This record gives sequence, C-alpha cells and structure tokens, in this order.
Amino acid sequence: GGNITAPGQWANKLGTGTVAANDTNLVTGKTVYDFVNPIKIKSDNNATAITKLQTGFTIKDEGTGTSNVTLGGDPAPVITFKAATANTEGATSSFVASVDENKNVTYTLNTKKLKEELGITGKGVGTMSSWKIQATGGTATNVADGETVEFGTEENQGLTVKQTEKTIKYGINTDKVIENINSSTTKKITNVDGDKIDLSKNTAITNITKTGGLLDNKANKDATNIDSSVWLTKLGLTDAMHGFKVKAGTGDEQEIKNGNTVTFDVETGKGLTVSREGNTIKYGIEGSKVDLTNNTAITNINNTLKEDKATVVAGDYVTVTTIANKETGNTFTVKGPEITGEGSVSVSDIEKGGKKVGYKITGKNTTLKTGTTGLSVADGKLKLNVADTDNNAVTGEVDLKTLDLSGNTTINNLDTKIENITKTNGLLDNKADKDAGNIG
Repeated sequence: GGNITAPGQWANKLGTGTVAANDTNLVTGKTVYDFVNPIKIKSDNNATAITKLQTGFTIKDEGTGTSNVTLGGDPAPVITFKAATANTEGATSSFVASVDENKNVTYTLNTKKLKEELGITGKGVGTMSSWKIQATGGTATNVADGETVEFGTEENQGLTVKQTEKTIKYGINTDKVIENINSSTTKKITNVDGDKIDLSKNTAITNITKTGGLLDNKANKDATNIDSSVWLTKLGLTDAMHGFKVKAGTGDEQEIKNGNTVTFDVETGKGLTVSREGNTIKYGIEGSKVDLTNNTAITNINNTLKEDKATVVAGDYVTVTTIANKETGNTFTVKGPEITGEGSVSVSDIEKGGKKVGYKITGKNTTLKTGTTGLSVADGKLKLNVADTDNNAVTGEVDLKTLDLSGNTTINNLDTKIENITKTNGLLDNKADKDAGNIG
C-alpha cells in the first residue's frame, strides 16, 4: 500500500524471476526487455533480409541475354536448362551458353567450330585439318591443312633421310661420320675392329708401313728382305752354306733357301723307288712295274725270243709279262720304271715319234715377279697383288670404307696400338735393321 515509499526497492526485492517456462517468480520489466529485445532485433533483421531476397536475382549470359528471377511468390519461379547443337560458320567458340527472358538457359555445341578446334576436317572422322609439330626442346608450330612438313637432317653431320611412299627413313652416312670424327680434336675412335679402320691418312701408321718406312727397314722373321751376305758376316757364318739351287734335266732352276726342304721322290707306279740312308739318297728300280712296251730293244728281244724260244727274266727296275703261245712263240711285255714328282718338282713324259721315250723332271716356278706389291693400302682399299715370273697372278681388293665399325670391342684404343709399336722396347725396337746395324 499507501505506506510504501520506495517501490523500486520492492521491485528489485520481489522481481527475482526469469523468463522461463518453469520459473513462477516475479520478473521486472528490465528482465522482460532484456529477454525480448534480442528476439526483436533478429526479427527486424530477418524481415529486412527477406525483403531483399524477395527482389530475386538476374540470370545473364556472356552476351545481352538476361532474365530476372523474383523470390517469395507463388508458384515458385522455374529456371530451365537446355542443350542444343549448331553447325554454323563464324562461331567464336564451340560451346556457348545463352539466356532468354523466359528463364531458359541454353547450352549450344557448335560442331563445325569444334571440328576446327580438334583438327577434324569435313572429310570424315580421323582426318586432320591442322596439327602442331615440335622437336625436343623446340617450339610448337601450327601446321594447317594443305601445308607441307619437311623431314630434314642437319647438314654435314652424317645423317641421311629419304622417303619411301608413306615412310620416312633416317640413316647414317658412315663415311661422313668417320670424317667428322677424324677432323675432331677431342673425339677418338675406341672399341672398334682395327681391320675396319681406314688408316691411309694416319701418318702415325703410314710412316711405319709405307715403302721406306720404319717397318720396311726391319728384317722379316723369314729373312726374305735381308742382304744375306751382310748378315752372314755379322753372324760369323760367311763359310756356311745358306742356300743352293736345284735343277732337273733341262728345266728351270729352283732356288732352295736355308731352312727349305728338298724332297726326292719318284712317280708312283713307274718302277722307280727312292730311299734315304743318312746323307745318301738311293734310287732303285722295281722291275715288275717298269713299262717297256714301246722299247725297241725289248721288242727286238721279243722277236729273237720267238725264234729262239728264249726265256726272258726281268732285272732291276724292269718288269716282264709273258703271254705263252705255242704256235707263234711267247710274247714278253717289258716295262720300265715310272717316275713322279712332288712338291716343287714335276715330271712329264718325253715323246718321239708318238712314243714315250723318257721323262722330263722340272721344278715349279715360285719366283715372284719384280714389282709385285703384295698387300697394300691405297684410296681407302686393302689391295692384294701377287704374281710369279710366268705372270700367274693373284689380285683382289677390299673397300675399307664400306666396313661397319659399330659394335666391335676387339680393339680398345687405336692410340694404344700405335704406342705399342713405336714406344721404347715396342714392336719396332725389337726388330732388326735390314743392314743389321742395330745388332750388337
């Protein structure tokens, strides 16, 4: 009542409740305000946001097409997405989107432009209208329909290229590659077969092998290129026999050098035999194999035997065959020895009046013709030229430039090979000079 002089204090004392479903205590106006005011603020803000949302949004394409979409109405607005195709000239893009005022969004695929972008011509699927070409590390370059792409090689580097119908073939010019390696100051050939390398321009080799070169002034192991008289003097063998010549009948002489073997032989089945006892060569006659059919002396003997009915007995180197005939007398066939040659000796028959009356024993020609070069290297070729004094020749050549150098590991380093020839105590140092000047 009327005696309350401080109502605010009463309100504070009695207004201890809260705005809650199960709270029955009294609340003050401030408590109610503090509870309701945040809700009011949110409501006001939501109302503002809803008002803004109801204005909607605009659908727009890349061009001028637009469509406004408002929200909050009934029925709800509908946006329709469509797909279409076109095949028209002048399109700037193969895939575009457009919007109309009826809220339709249409995606259009221009197949003509798409084919251009994919390099597909109107000639059919798989036919290119354009493409790009790029070498490793290079820049991609467009190639349009109708333009020609040339497949080439870098000049003077040893590569070749040729076309066989639709095939491009690259190859290697071996001669050019070798030329480039040969002219290089840093590159060397290793792991190749030395027989396949053209050494005609390598002075380190040609100075050794050329006529009058280092090897030419060295003696061969078989001593075929030495002055024997000088060597005999150096070796103290001037009184020793170091060779001789052999000759049969009127035939040519055959030089027999020191170390050669002379074979004394007879022709098989001719009645002669040959044997050796120590230093003695003995020839004999096996009478049973001597053919004396055409021997006049034997014929006369046969005639005499027919008259005298004599008995003929074969002697050394002579064979006699008897054919008995009681009416005409016995027939005796007498044969002399047969002589054959072997090795450097040949035997031929001597005929007179159509009869074989003897043997001719000759030695075969094994003397090389003056000027014979043997093996030589020239013009990139290995050449063979051998002939005897009867002009029986053997020649041939191998083109070293055509030999394949790849993949052969039998020679590790050509420089090492050269060093092994020319170095101190190398191959050349272990050769004797022709004049024996470096023999102690």
